[in-house]
Amino acid sequence: MNSMFDLIYELPQQIYDARKIAKQTMQKIQNYPVRFSNIANIIIAGMGGSGIGGEILSSLLTYYSPIPTMIVKDYSLPSYVTKQSLFFAVSHSGNTEETLTAYQEAKKISCPVICITSGGKLLEFATQHNDIVIKIPAHLPPRTAIGYLFIPFLIILFELGLLRSFDRDITETIQVLADRRSIYRVRARRLAKDLNEKIPFIISTSRLLNPVANRWRQEFNELAKIVAHTSCLPEFSHNEIEGIGGPTSLKRLTYLLLLFDPNAPERNKLRANLTLTITKGNFFKARKFLPDGKSLLTHIFSLIMQGDLLSYYLARERKVDPLPVRRIDKLKELMSKRRDKVLLNPKNSFF
Repeated sequence: MNSMFDLIYELPQQIYDARKIAKQTMQKIQNYPVRFSNIANIIIAGMGGSGIGGEILSSLLTYYSPIPTMIVKDYSLPSYVTKQSLFFAVSHSGNTEETLTAYQEAKKISCPVICITSGGKLLEFATQHNDIVIKIPAHLPPRTAIGYLFIPFLIILFELGLLRSFDRDITETIQVLADRRSIYRVRARRLAKDLNEKIPFIISTSRLLNPVANRWRQEFNELAKIVAHTSCLPEFSHNEIEGIGGPTSLKRLTYLLLLFDPNAPERNKLRANLTLTITKGNFFKARKFLPDGKSLLTHIFSLIMQGDLLSYYLARERKVDPLPVRRIDKLKELMSKRRDKVLLNPKNSFF
């Protein structure tokens, strides 16, 4: 496996490869439009690094699609999932128990199912039931496979006639990341020194960037092994702003990282600037981050790459290895000792 830095730095190539894999897969499938007519909503099941792509898609589609998109980060599906729902099961390993149980429910409902995975039980079940599968490379930490776990959504939905083509947006994203990543690297290395031993407080200024803020938090958690917090405007200004600076000991520990969307509503941009003024002195420091590129997709991934590199260099400052996730693995190990008794009991499964 490549180093964590290489996995982050190669994101432009990963996006390119992910588009190619998804297109080749969809070209091999015939008559699939018939199976996906009259879609009422899109449901995406995925956890952690495998689930953030669904959050990004849901946010992005609010600008481009009239079809509601919902994220499931649990074992069961909500009651509004019907035969007219399009269900995505996303698990890099193919063995995420929450996603597998949600997949089982979707099959019982008989709604159309598409899987994005590298293997495991999900690939086995999907192959058995002739589901569409985008098979992505294995042997990557899920958090470093965001290109493989997200880009196929755009290709699939376009091929199904449910979304406009994002091919130009993807091409721009690849080019911008390749051009700007050396600059992101230098900035991240510098800021990581300042951020060391602080608690990142990440605020997004639009619904487009809300999942990006969540991605930043996840990367701080998994790479740098620190606690981080996320919030969003305008909601932040209706409650959390009142609690900033308390307890007083947090003043010297919290570092505000503002993800600024230049296309956000003007009132949100005003709120962001006023928030920086009103809370001055209640954070250790504050830093504003801007996206690059023209398309919304490029905005999203330019900020994702900035956050990933910042988390990596913060891990180096803290002298921790960003690759292992020992607590996550330990919990999975403990849960797996009881999983077969619950999930794969013939009485609980249709397989």
